[in-house]
Amino acid sequence: IFTIDGVTTQDIDDAIGFEDLGNGIILISIHISDVSFYVTDGDSNDLEARKRGTSFYPALGNTIHMLPENLSTDQCSLLPGKLRRALSIFIKVSLDGVIMEDTFSIEKTWIISKYRLTYSEAEQMI
Repeated sequence: IFTIDGVTTQDIDDAIGFEDLGNGIILISIHISDVSFYVTDGDSNDLEARKRGTSFYPALGNTIHMLPENLSTDQCSLLPGKLRRALSIFIKVSLDGVIMEDTFSIEKTWIISKYRLTYSEAEQMI
């Protein structure tokens, strides 16, 4: 499992993974930070996030996070080596890209991202 984001990204909220299951089958996993574990409907963090709508990343100056900084950049951030809550999608595909029937699932998970890649690092690997 790894993330791909900009060099200055602080709130790492998505990750992907690939696992070779053998017999020509690959398990693709897509993980999104499970903010709902920390922010409940109608609580003060939820109401403030609804007002803000998004995080703001000015070219100069400080980032204004949609959620409190300790959530955005720590507890809800899929930092490498840290155990984090996620909503995960799993799909099995063949080596030629065909999605296997009845293999799609969505689950609440705990994940540990192994690598934090920048866009340029990911591009070099491809």
